[in-house]
Amino acid sequence: MFLDSNPTFLTMTLAHELTHLVDFRDTGGGVKADRGSAHFFMELNGRSAETYVYHELLVKGVAPKPAFENKALQMVRLNLAIRDYVNGGEKPVLKDFPLLAAMSNPAFDEYIRKAAEKPRKGSMSLAGVVKLTYNFPESVEDPPKPPAYNYAATKEYEKYRKLRDALGHRTKVYIDWKKANVDAPSSSLPGLPDDNYGGGGQYNPGGGDYNLPPLPSPNVDFDGGGFSHFSL
Repeated sequence: MFLDSNPTFLTMTLAHELTHLVDFRDTGGGVKADRGSAHFFMELNGRSAETYVYHELLVKGVAPKPAFENKALQMVRLNLAIRDYVNGGEKPVLKDFPLLAAMSNPAFDEYIRKAAEKPRKGSMSLAGVVKLTYNFPESVEDPPKPPAYNYAATKEYEKYRKLRDALGHRTKVYIDWKKANVDAPSSSLPGLPDDNYGGGGQYNPGGGDYNLPPLPSPNVDFDGGGFSHFSL
């Protein structure tokens, strides 16, 4: 369907799913689909990748204007707007996303509130979106390190660490791109140069973890290397 009429959506899908493939490789075969921390960061990586790529296409003038969007693309643009919002930008409003007016469980305004209710910044900006989409529990963001004798849990924890680190590095690339494109259009109304790039969550080269939640031990060394799923 979107091969002919929606190449931007196809690009988003590829960005999300190819990110999964890279992460599968780097974690040695993927993660358990158990709504645990590794699973959460796997999906957060995919959702972030599609949003970053969409923003670049938007700036290049390739992504459709709002009048030519379908619901799927409008949802991607909303994710970008939520990312901007939790980093100090304007709150997304329904009039800028008319195809999502029929959102239910939760409705549009409640969705925005829930997606942005925690003060997540930087790499974690879309954590609320992913939790709403896949119904992840709050505990997945900063899990405790399992005891060494629990081999299975330890292996999954190592995968979580690799995925978490990969998210930080990918976000750094995106932040660097944003800094070099300060006139990029707004995520709410493409074409208007009113985006707020002054919010929090910028890459911190001295912080070591790109504004992700702290690990249980500050001395841990990282060895780290579908968009098609809608809940609405």
